[in-house]
Order: sequence, then structure tokens, then C-alpha cells
Amino acid sequence: MLYQAAYEMPSNDDQENGDGWKTIKIPFEDFQLVSGPKMVPDGKPLNTTGGIYQIGLALSKFQISDKTSELPSFRPGYFEVQVREIGLFWNSAAPGGADAKASQDAVNTPDTLSKKESLQKRPMPLKLLLPLARIFVNEQR
Repeated sequence: MLYQAAYEMPSNDDQENGDGWKTIKIPFEDFQLVSGPKMVPDGKPLNTTGGIYQIGLALSKFQISDKTSELPSFRPGYFEVQVREIGLFWNSAAPGGADAKASQDAVNTPDTLSKKESLQKRPMPLKLLLPLARIFVNEQR
């Protein structure tokens, strides 16, 4: 299942954090179930209780809606986005936000794996097949 949320890129005139970076906050409630550029009617809301396993950023000329429609302000061409970090935030104004804020210290953030640890934890079929695949799919040819 794929969920998307629309967000506006801040302009250069928007307020910075004091360190030269701008913050964009997208509440989980804003994410909608989609299929391609179309919103799934009556789609289930995003449930984060089991964890989030992948996050991506996309630039699209389409609005998230039940019909395929282009953004009125879309401009084709090259663009660059620099991301310093992606994280979670607590919304104390949301229902249950005060409890979430109080339990913020109870959240355990998993450590990321090193490249060596990641290679060691690969399933055996991948350990055997990836070297063979690299022989046939080689960009240096």
C-alpha cells in the first residue's frame, strides 16, 4: 500500500530555523491511500502502529485527488532539493497530543546498521545470487 501527502516547498523568502534550513511538517493524518496519481476512494487511513518501513520524496505535476488533474502552479524543468534530516514530531495540539508528548522519552529509536552488519544479515539466497547478478548487470560494459 502506498500513502502520499501533498506539501508545499517553502520559497526562499520563507522563515528559516536560524541554521539556514527550513522545516516542513506533514502530519500522518494528511497521508492518503493512492494508486498512481489517484486517491483511492474510501481508502483506509494510514496506520503507523506497526511501524514505517519506507519514506520517499517525489515531485509530481499531479494533485492527489480521485481524478487525474495537474497542479496549476507546476513548472517543468530541473530542480534540486537538499534534505538534512527526516524525523518525527509530536503534535501536542492533536487529540492525545499531551499524552504523546509525555511519552516522548519512551520512544526507542532503532540504531541503523553499518554496511558490514547489513551484508551479514542478508538472507543466504541474496548472498549467493547478488555476486552473479553483478556479473550480468554491470554498468561498466
